[in-house]
Amino acid sequence: MKTKILVLVMILAIHVELNAQEDIHYNHIFSTATYYNPSFAGINGRSSFSGNFTDSDFEHYNPGVYSYYFSFDTYLDSLQTGVGLMAYFNKIIPGNGSAGYIGAVYAPKLRIGKKFNLSPSLKPGYIHNHENVVNLAHDTVAANKDAFDLAGGILLNSKRYFVGFSVDHLFEPKINYRNNTPVTLKRKYNAQFGYHYAKNDSHGSFIHFNMLCQYQGNSYTLFASNYYVGKKIRYSFMGEEFFHRILLGAGYKLTNDNLSENGLFLGIGTQEKNLTFGLGFQINLATSDLNVIETSIKYTLKSN
Repeated sequence: MKTKILVLVMILAIHVELNAQEDIHYNHIFSTATYYNPSFAGINGRSSFSGNFTDSDFEHYNPGVYSYYFSFDTYLDSLQTGVGLMAYFNKIIPGNGSAGYIGAVYAPKLRIGKKFNLSPSLKPGYIHNHENVVNLAHDTVAANKDAFDLAGGILLNSKRYFVGFSVDHLFEPKINYRNNTPVTLKRKYNAQFGYHYAKNDSHGSFIHFNMLCQYQGNSYTLFASNYYVGKKIRYSFMGEEFFHRILLGAGYKLTNDNLSENGLFLGIGTQEKNLTFGLGFQINLATSDLNVIETSIKYTLKSN
């Protein structure tokens, strides 16, 4: 069961932050879709592989957080189900803090009428946290704790629209202790909405409008963006036919964490046959600093 919705070439801009109670955030959803909602697994009826690297606070002397993300998802036609695997590793620079995660995705696809698909999903995972902090002056000692994790989501999509909702850390796992006091990873709520317009899906240009709302702990993030994908250009090289597309994106993020973190997102990318590459920048409008840079790559098989 294939759907023509092209949600995996969208780019959303989110801030990048790592601490004891909040998750890392990525600004390229085309390579991290199942991170935000596991129901995206297998949505196009194909197999795909993704990789992502994020550097926050790019212009500062201390970069802040390096994050590496990898994922695979596919559609099992015999079971009418999307499945996937994902993993990430986050490193605080400078310092010894780090966090890792590995998880699996199960997302059955249910046909509703002739135009809509409904996909509930589950994402069990395992968290490994390492925070090497000893501060005798303030009597602070961090003890690490690994934990199992569980997330769930639901997604309704058609050819042009999608709307989804997901919840991460359903049981709020304890990931470390400070002064013998447990620190939990707060439950995270995500709502997604998108609209896709294309005059000709195969060869023409198309436009995405995307919105993401996220709430975790006492903080929220709202992001809206438009993304333009250029008209497909075909050419031949050494007897083989290729196509090429240019991707351009822009958006704005609003968050209550810190007003200085509100920012403008600019993205550029290229799509060559089944390979998509993206480069994104987040600019702090208060200081004009380039505080996040992210690169992503995604490869999608023609068919399963």
